[in-house]
Amino acid sequence: MEEAFQADKKVTREKYENILAQMREETKTLVQQHLAEVGNLKAKIAYEIQEREKERADQTAMLKELHMKLSKERKSKEKL
Repeated sequence: MEEAFQADKKVTREKYENILAQMREETKTLVQQHLAEVGNLKAKIAYEIQEREKERADQTAMLKELHMKLSKERKSKEKL
């Protein structure tokens, strides 16, 4: 009876250890996948930030140019 109990205990422990090892491996894989995804998202955000900064710089340049044109037009109208 004791031997059967010990054998059953051993089988149960082995199953437990196998399941635990599988879960650890799955967790490790998922962590790696999520870290890669986070890295991709960080890169995407950095790219978007650069694009917004470029757009802002372009808009600032256009506004300056429009302001200069407006000033020239005003000056030419004042001369008339």
